[in-house]
Parts: sequence; structure tokens; C-alpha cells
Amino acid sequence: MTTAFHVVEHLPEPREILKKLGTLLTPGGRMVIEVPSADDALLTLYDCNEFQRFTYWSQHLYLFTASTLTTLIKQAGPKVISVQHYQRYSLSNHLYWLSQGKPGGHKQWSFLDAAEVKCAYAQSLASIGKTDTLVAHIGKEQ
Repeated sequence: MTTAFHVVEHLPEPREILKKLGTLLTPGGRMVIEVPSADDALLTLYDCNEFQRFTYWSQHLYLFTASTLTTLIKQAGPKVISVQHYQRYSLSNHLYWLSQGKPGGHKQWSFLDAAEVKCAYAQSLASIGKTDTLVAHIGKEQ
């Protein structure tokens, strides 16, 4: 299995690299790609200016939605098995961004991160497509 965790968004030619990686897959082989989501709740739902400045000045050459990531993979050639929404950061992190304008809430306000709250928040954001991360499972036909 090949993996690319938070790599593809930094590549100047992601389609070409994915094409090359796809040719390295054996029949039935799989690749997992994880990228930041352009539909992150802090960017789109909460419209957090500080987070937008933090995200858009970064080293990310691309941000993807589930649709654009699916399109990119299809254009590169491998088969898209799934693209899933995944929430890495907790409610405490989001509340900290919204109130303090900076990251670190998951450390500063970890008392808000009971397992049930983390799970419910992640599931709620995933259900509306507003997670911070996308995970794509792709493969090569057997």
C-alpha cells in the first residue's frame, strides 16, 4: 500500500505525480491520500478570518473539496474507491480559533474534549462535508 499524508497539496503537478504513482500500483494495489479540505468548517461554515489567513498564506499550492479531489484522481488514472470526510481537530480547537484567533485550542482547552463530544462533533461535521481533512482510497483494477 502506498500512502501520501498531507503531501499532494504541496506538489506543483499533483496530477502527474498521481499518474506516476498509479503506474507503480500492482493489480489490486491500493493508495491512501490525505489532504486538507477546502470545505473546512473554519474556512466556510464559521468564516474565521484568522484561520483563513493562516491557511491561505501557507505552503499549500492546492486545497481540495471531495469533488475536486475525486476529479484529480480520475484524471490521473487510478480508480477512486472512496473519498471520505475526516475531522482531525476537535471542538476545543475550533472554539479557540474563533475566540483567540490562533491554533492550539486542543492543547489549551482540552477539558472540552471528552470522547463523546469529539466523536459527535466529528460526525456532525462529516455529515455536512465540513471536515478539515479528506481521505481518498484509490486503487488499480485487478
